[in-house]
Amino acid sequence: MGMESQTVETSDGVKLHVRLFKPADPPVSDLVLVLVHPYTVLGGFQGLLRGIATGLAEKGYQAVTFDMRGAGRSSGRASIFGSAEINDVIAVCQWVSVTLSPRGIILVGSSAGAPIAGSAVDKIDQVIGYVSIGYPFGFMASILFGRHHETILQSKKPKLFIMGTKDGFTSVKQLENKLKTAAGKVDIHLIEGAGHFQMEGPAFDAQMVVSHLLKPRGWKPPVRRQFFLDCNEISELCDSAERIFTNEPTVLQIKAPVKIFGDLHGQFGDLMRLFDEYGAPSTAGDISSDPTENDSVEGLRPNARGPGLVTFGLIVRAHECVMDGFERFAQGHLITLFSATNYCGPTNNTGAILVLGRDLVVVPKLIHPLPPAFHSPETSPERHIEDTWMQVLLR
Repeated sequence: MGMESQTVETSDGVKLHVRLFKPADPPVSDLVLVLVHPYTVLGGFQGLLRGIATGLAEKGYQAVTFDMRGAGRSSGRASIFGSAEINDVIAVCQWVSVTLSPRGIILVGSSAGAPIAGSAVDKIDQVIGYVSIGYPFGFMASILFGRHHETILQSKKPKLFIMGTKDGFTSVKQLENKLKTAAGKVDIHLIEGAGHFQMEGPAFDAQMVVSHLLKPRGWKPPVRRQFFLDCNEISELCDSAERIFTNEPTVLQIKAPVKIFGDLHGQFGDLMRLFDEYGAPSTAGDISSDPTENDSVEGLRPNARGPGLVTFGLIVRAHECVMDGFERFAQGHLITLFSATNYCGPTNNTGAILVLGRDLVVVPKLIHPLPPAFHSPETSPERHIEDTWMQVLLR
């Protein structure tokens, strides 16, 4: 399976980030499925449909996802009622028609993306069918998307409504009552026991990636240097991290006891050792400037990296490798913490974490480096190089 990224411009000048998921072998069908993600205003973006798009590509179908305006890497601003987003769906379908020349397009909308996709169905001649996943017919959704409801119900093109029997926004009875007035061919497929958010692709793809990352305590670089996440998963992980950083407050209030980790520089082996020994740390992180080179520099001085003034009793920072894992500065008011061992391979440094107790007493815990792997005469030099490829890349 392959994935290509494109930029598509709408009629009103919005630039959309589009992804085309292609099967490894020639497609089994000359139809293309265009997937429309959930409500942008509530955090919807194309990554929520990556699992479905990947699954379709693995089965031999071409699938397209995209960030509607105001979501992910697309420009523009999201609209409350989803009217402007109809232009986004039209633009992507026109791009698909010109670029891929399919026999037809099937529009697939998830959650609030379903009413938006439904409003575009009859505006695009190439669209020959419509699928909704978890269509929101509830009270609040009707206020927001009532006009979209009418449009898709009046369309004579074939329609398939997929919904979980435990959907919290629309009951099975509501769905059946709404579809009594629908024109054209209509089918319903119910998934027993599934809730609304379970219908948004495989539940929370980014979280699945994180879980995969945290599994291998004894993980070692593979012999063929192939990382266990593909480029799509890494891209989604970065996108999710960016959204988290954007929404995080500048200062987090944390109650003791706290375990403080320093730099790990991508060394998953050390990360797994720390998690196993001390438990998973919190996801909070704070940033500050580097200290001066020695305690002789006092008072206020120009900061080469920008202005900054702090009045904390203790500052813990990372960023620099220190041989003993931690190092005190400014009479102990600042501590440099470095949790990665054997930094970049030959350094042979000790890592450390700081345990901050309820009484706010700081206790360092050392992480001694593992001895280098023994390579017998039968082990080729090439194998040794491959064992240390991540450390080489970090130099």
